[in-house]
Amino acid sequence: MALPESVLLEMYWKRDKLQDELRRKSAPIIRQRIQEGLTEHVSDERTWSGGDTEAERAMIYGLTNKSGNGWDRAVLPRWQYPELYQYKDEVLRLDKLIAETVAQDAAKKKAR
Repeated sequence: MALPESVLLEMYWKRDKLQDELRRKSAPIIRQRIQEGLTEHVSDERTWSGGDTEAERAMIYGLTNKSGNGWDRAVLPRWQYPELYQYKDEVLRLDKLIAETVAQDAAKKKAR
């Protein structure tokens, strides 16, 4: 988390590294929760179209499609995995910082 983020390229690089680390650490836990049936049914659709809500962006979760009968989601609760949510929160902060920086750069170019 101590990687630099003073320019846009560094922000992207840092965010990608944090996402990779979050996936590496959370994937085995999510797989275990799915195997144990610790999931909630979230959709009957054949394809997944979720993930766009503010709540879903803030969660650490994995999906499983059991025999094409819709989607179940295994969520890692924040209270149980605070160390993983430190990564998640930092990724979300960087996403916001990247969006703001891109918008500022575009505004500067337009003003010229």
